[in-house]
Amino acid sequence: MSTNLTILDKQMGTALSHLNQQLDRISNMQETLTSWPADRTVLDDELRKLHVALETLKFTARELQTRSKTLAAECQYYQSLFQSNKDGCLITNAEGLIQQVNHKAATLLNESESFLKGKLLVDFLASNEHQNFYAYLSRLRDKRLSPVEEWEVLVQPIRQPCFTAILTGLAVNDGEGQVGLLWELRDITERKQIEQDLQASQRRLQALFDHTQDAILLANDEARYVDVNPAACALLGYSQEELLALSLWDLSPLVSRELGQQLWREFLTIGRMAGEYQLQCKDETTVVVEYRAVANIVPGLHLSVLRDVTERKQAEEEVLQQRDRARALADISQVFARTGLSSADVWDQIVRRTAELIGDVCVMTLLSADEQWLVPQAFYHPDPAVLEFICNVLTAKLSRVDATLPGRVVQTGEPLLIPEVPQEQMMNLLEAKSWLFGEKVGVHSLLIVPLRVQGRVIGTLSLSRDRPGAPYTGDHQIFLQQIADRAALFIENVRLFEEVKQQSAHLRVLSGRLAESQEVERKALARELHDQVGQNLTGLDLNLNIIQGQLAAVSAPTRKLIQLRVNDSLALVEEMAERVRNLMSELSPSILDDFGLIAALQWYGKKLTSRVGFAITVQGQEPTPRLATPIEHALFRITQEALTNVAKHAQASAVRLTIDTDNGTVRLVIADDGLGFDPIERNQAPTRQSWGLLMMAERAEAVGGHCRLESSPGQGTRVIVEVPQATTSYPNLHN
Repeated sequence: MSTNLTILDKQMGTALSHLNQQLDRISNMQETLTSWPADRTVLDDELRKLHVALETLKFTARELQTRSKTLAAECQYYQSLFQSNKDGCLITNAEGLIQQVNHKAATLLNESESFLKGKLLVDFLASNEHQNFYAYLSRLRDKRLSPVEEWEVLVQPIRQPCFTAILTGLAVNDGEGQVGLLWELRDITERKQIEQDLQASQRRLQALFDHTQDAILLANDEARYVDVNPAACALLGYSQEELLALSLWDLSPLVSRELGQQLWREFLTIGRMAGEYQLQCKDETTVVVEYRAVANIVPGLHLSVLRDVTERKQAEEEVLQQRDRARALADISQVFARTGLSSADVWDQIVRRTAELIGDVCVMTLLSADEQWLVPQAFYHPDPAVLEFICNVLTAKLSRVDATLPGRVVQTGEPLLIPEVPQEQMMNLLEAKSWLFGEKVGVHSLLIVPLRVQGRVIGTLSLSRDRPGAPYTGDHQIFLQQIADRAALFIENVRLFEEVKQQSAHLRVLSGRLAESQEVERKALARELHDQVGQNLTGLDLNLNIIQGQLAAVSAPTRKLIQLRVNDSLALVEEMAERVRNLMSELSPSILDDFGLIAALQWYGKKLTSRVGFAITVQGQEPTPRLATPIEHALFRITQEALTNVAKHAQASAVRLTIDTDNGTVRLVIADDGLGFDPIERNQAPTRQSWGLLMMAERAEAVGGHCRLESSPGQGTRVIVEVPQATTSYPNLHN
């Protein structure tokens, strides 16, 4: 712009000089005119020419003046742009001598504009940049159309630290053969810091990606993997290259491709999913994973984070299995209680329940009186036709103890487990009468346990698998033995009861033994609940609390999600523990053994009051000396049965329990203010309640006492139990 102004000034000077010459010519002609007045024509002609020239010169002067103002305004505009540029701008000559500099460049170089003019630009660059600068300078001079673009250079201001900048250069021709160089200087210190921070962040993210214990997989829109971390490779057994050649469908063979693609589309629409599913590893094993997936973490890239929960699921399954088994054992004990001593009904219940829990074919046999034969007692298979066939085959002919696999169990007293029965050897394992059973039903796995009572083997409980691929395990053996022990105890009780019926003189003693056996069974079941389920629940609770304590190291969103699951699991564990404690207290209240009958009745009364609509009060003192354990148990169980009847039938508002001792006799009275009933009508129309009254009477008689009932309609009911004040033995024990 300054060059254009110089040219314009030259043009205006030339025009003014020409104007002055014409004025001089007019003056000369005027002087000539005075000496040459005769020739006016020539003078007029010359004057006209002079006037035309003069007007032309005036127009030219005005035009030049206008162009000068316009160029001056443009020069001021471009100078303003030059100064207001956010990047530093410098103009040098072809040798790199600074001729003009804007305010930003002066600020970057830490000098005034006047100081920088006339200085070499190279002096403000780090020494190791000088050679490159002169090379660029030479290129700009010789190749004026080849600018310097995005040269990252280290700038060294005077008395200031170095900083990194981008320097661009452009050669400009002024129209007269002179070359000027326009340089633009941009400070990129902040950008370089951001780049370094970004690189550091990327390294941290990569380290997290590479070393996290959870499997991380990145997939594209087609559900094909584009990146996986080492934990994913370790979890699935593939190398990284192998996984990147797979898709989600290759790892989920149990899900149809059509269904999988539908779920994938839903995931892309919803944007996130979480849950559990199964993946197939390279070795064709299956793992259960807990996953969290987020779609489009960047467009077209989808993140899945997997955690192997196979062991946790197995532990949960074991807890649930222990719970189910505890319930099953409790159910079997209740079957004994409900059916009394009807052996056929209970045996059918035992084999059916056992087959349902473990499967498939269940058979119970008992040893004959001469201990030479095994007599089938009960069978079960879910298919009635198969069950009938099994019954016909196994009852057609008795089996000798020394000729069968169950007989071997009877002789050794040890369980027999054959997880996989080789089909080519099956006929050698089975006795001849069972060959038809093996051919038609199939025996692929075999489990036989002894029925043991007080060290004696009285029979066997057998299971056989009629399909391949599901062998019995040692865990099945333990569970089956627990069932067999209860069945054997019941069988023993049946035999005892038969002896009692045949020998009325020993009725009380045997009834006492029966009650004692039931208490032993209750205590055994309570102990097993404590040892098996309680310990597992305690371990699970400890593990969950440890996990909860370690959540502080987990990121906030993940911690919140895990915390919800942990809290839910802790609540479930506490609920299950409470149920187990309640069941244990029902089966065998420790307070009865530890503190006596009065304390146990008060405890049970408070517990039952919270569930029923009537109040329970206990009156009396603990007998001194303390009653024998069987008597205490009998009175406690009678009270339980009586209060249960009150809750079901009496519609009472209050019940009073009274215990007193008189002349060696302990009297327990259970009185309610309910509806009452007519005892005569009740005896003529026996009900389930009558069975409960009978059981109360038998319990009292088993310890040498008796029980009677007093009631009338609208007057409530009184159950009166009187037993001897024995401390160490039953009455008539030696009769």
